[in-house]
Amino acid sequence: MRKYLNWMLTAILTLSGATPAQAQVKYCMNYTEYINGQWTTADTAWAETISAASRRIVQSSDYKIKSTDEALEKKLNKEAFAVVTSDGLYVNCRNFRHQGVRFGSGYARGIRMSDGRLCVINRKVGKSTLLEAGLTGSITSVVAPGVIASAIAGTGLTGVQLANQVCYLVDSDAGSNGKTKITQIGDQVISALLADRKDLLDKYNAAGDKRTRQSALYVLSVLQEGGLLE
Repeated sequence: MRKYLNWMLTAILTLSGATPAQAQVKYCMNYTEYINGQWTTADTAWAETISAASRRIVQSSDYKIKSTDEALEKKLNKEAFAVVTSDGLYVNCRNFRHQGVRFGSGYARGIRMSDGRLCVINRKVGKSTLLEAGLTGSITSVVAPGVIASAIAGTGLTGVQLANQVCYLVDSDAGSNGKTKITQIGDQVISALLADRKDLLDKYNAAGDKRTRQSALYVLSVLQEGGLLE
């Protein structure tokens, strides 16, 4: 219950436009450190949204980490793997590759899965927009509204933002070239994750429209209901 209330508070702050507190953060340098909980603490850093215009120009992810310490800010944006601030988990996408395509610099929202692996929420590579407006109605026909609300709160993103992004699974460190191959959580991955939950797999497939069911909003709602998110 406490975790759920914390998620709801994050969602309320996001929707109200409140600025997250500039407080102590923790960060890790690679996926192995993330899995093992090997975090380093640092003072006075926070996540800041990159403007839509800037994202289009440099094809970046949605956030950058800011700090009053210039050296720390550079380290977090250039070298760190993930950062936990007062309002949640952020993952550095600068070295991520999906089907050989880079994401660009910047951080995206992340959420830890119950098995310890990492789910990252970001745009669909190569697509400026994934879905049309009005997605939530089709989701509520197969997934409980309360589950949707919980999934939204767990990310700090709005339903509209999640509807126009997808989820990626990160489950390994970078290769010898310094790049990390990640996998979109689509039909094949969902089938594996829900292998023991035919009821939820049927709910997932009930959407029919591939673009709808592979949206972050839909995927996270189903994973949340299945207890696959922390």
